[in-house]
Amino acid sequence: MGLNLRRNLPEVQNVISGICLFFAVGIYTAVLNLGAGGAQADSAHINNIVAASLYSIFGVVAFFAGSVLNKLGPRYTMMIGAFGYPFYITGLWYFDKKGSAGYAITGGCVLGVGAAMLWTVSNYVAFAYGAEHQKAGFYATQAILNTCGNFIAACVVFGITHNNSLPDGVPESVYASFFCLMMMAIVAGWFLCKPQDVRRKDGQPLAVFKNETFWQEVKGCASLFKDIRTWLLFPALLCAENPLVLQPTISAYWFDLRTRSLITLVTAVIQLLAFIGFQYILDLERLSRKARAYAGFGILFTVLVAAYSGEAGWFFSHPSGFLTVANGVDWTESGFGGFFVLFLLFQIAAAIGPMYLCWLISTFTNEPRRVGYYAGFMRSGMACGTAAFFGVAASGVSLEKQVIAHFVCQVCSLFPVFYLVTKYVTATNYLEEKDIVFIPSHEAEVLRLQSEDGVSIADINPAVEEEKALPKGNL
Repeated sequence: MGLNLRRNLPEVQNVISGICLFFAVGIYTAVLNLGAGGAQADSAHINNIVAASLYSIFGVVAFFAGSVLNKLGPRYTMMIGAFGYPFYITGLWYFDKKGSAGYAITGGCVLGVGAAMLWTVSNYVAFAYGAEHQKAGFYATQAILNTCGNFIAACVVFGITHNNSLPDGVPESVYASFFCLMMMAIVAGWFLCKPQDVRRKDGQPLAVFKNETFWQEVKGCASLFKDIRTWLLFPALLCAENPLVLQPTISAYWFDLRTRSLITLVTAVIQLLAFIGFQYILDLERLSRKARAYAGFGILFTVLVAAYSGEAGWFFSHPSGFLTVANGVDWTESGFGGFFVLFLLFQIAAAIGPMYLCWLISTFTNEPRRVGYYAGFMRSGMACGTAAFFGVAASGVSLEKQVIAHFVCQVCSLFPVFYLVTKYVTATNYLEEKDIVFIPSHEAEVLRLQSEDGVSIADINPAVEEEKALPKGNL
């Protein structure tokens, strides 16, 4: 039996989306983990302004990005989104070398639009193309490719900086290398197909696709607010990327450059393992979907409480204001170990937190058009929360107070999530959506949807009759 690698397979499309993340977000994350303002500790204030601008625009644009995706399709939406990343890196490059913040802030605004588009497509592909037992696996595949991009970028940085014990400064060779790699994400985006052309291994399409006007798309986005599940999840989305706000800034003030480069390298490996392990739990078919939801919640809650409790203790074991100047701690010094462990815990939380919330949203529906709306809403919520916390950081609030605020907000936001899991997570959505969504053969077997009389998927699923005239697709 030959290996079937048609471009329009859901699995192949998911890998292509992951490759876009590899070249765009993976490289961007490596830059972020080097520290604020292109690894200059004294540039943290400007970096917080840039980040607040970026995530504010990200939050607004992402809410409507699902409608844009449904009209333009994944290919062009992804290519537009990927463009923002190399543009952003040139802004950081210019700021690091010339000290002018205008270009960096402009780059942050452009990336805000781009990231909204790119992430909406990414999550759409993971959750609209994957069957119910594959959704965490589809997400993890993309996340692993993203982290591999981070790992390779971290290797480049570490190779250049491992003999540099200065506290700040990023060599121009790093920026040039990252810019070239990020441009490849635009090329990879071209290979994404229209959702209507995607076919599973048995030739079955994903769903019935109907043309909607742009106004209908906008109303579809607005309809999400009529769903109580949206409101229960929203506080957690606002806090989902909190580890990205404080930890790189603390790292920039505490460690020297080569130590931050090492940490970025180790972080990539830790996150790879976190994605693989968490995906296994969320897709474990011998457990019910609700049981998996409870297990995922317990793991996430434990990691977050451990990380924030440890960081609070670490902060208050040092004199007040100790992070107002660069400490330049090296990995050979005694002060390295404590925050290094905490940083890794936060990176695990940064990996599994968004993954869990995204997976929970994927339990709401399998219908591709609504998945598009939820993908945009999800990224909008995350970006709005991140923008708010970066805004607080830019306003001059002490790091100690920010740690406490993050801890309280993060933990409190999870209580509505627990209620959502208890009340609203169901065994499957296929029966409720069988007029629109095709039921994959494997899902039918797992859920015992086929009767002993030999009733086929086509008999169960009226969507088959509506879609008979569609071509099989041959890409």
